[in-house]
Amino acid sequence: MTESPPIYAYDWRDDSKYPEVCQTLLNKIYPQEVRDLYSSLESDPKALTSWFMSYCRCGEPAARMFTTFYRLLLKADPSSTEEKAAQKQKVPASAKQPRTRVPKAEAAASTPKKTEPTEKDTGSSAEKTQGRHGSLPQLHINIQLHISPETTAEQIDKIFESMARHLKDFRV
Repeated sequence: MTESPPIYAYDWRDDSKYPEVCQTLLNKIYPQEVRDLYSSLESDPKALTSWFMSYCRCGEPAARMFTTFYRLLLKADPSSTEEKAAQKQKVPASAKQPRTRVPKAEAAASTPKKTEPTEKDTGSSAEKTQGRHGSLPQLHINIQLHISPETTAEQIDKIFESMARHLKDFRV
């Protein structure tokens, strides 16, 4: 029986194995040249980005992403990402602007309408948006038929009758 290749994603999630996995990825993925030139976090990130642009023949946005990931592996400290996430979540209360959402019914009332609302328009806004913005994805099926000009009206009726029979109770 052959040994399966190591799965770094599982080890990467384990804080005790994180530095080892980062070092392994650096050694396996990146050429010796970049590891020699940019072996510490003190090295210039702009120069590293330039190196990636040249070596990978990519644009600056992609090279910046490569630089960020390389430096993440070089840092090999899982606690630093948790600290940054916590800092991003801590926004001073004075900086937060309260958002007020006007329900569709009130917004519609303040906007002049040219026509009277119909019965189907009088449902609550929650009912209207549940289908569009609910937590479940929606499935839309478009059916395109190519019917020959030689097809008789009776054959066309049979096609649509069959579609109605088979698709009327279709549920996702």
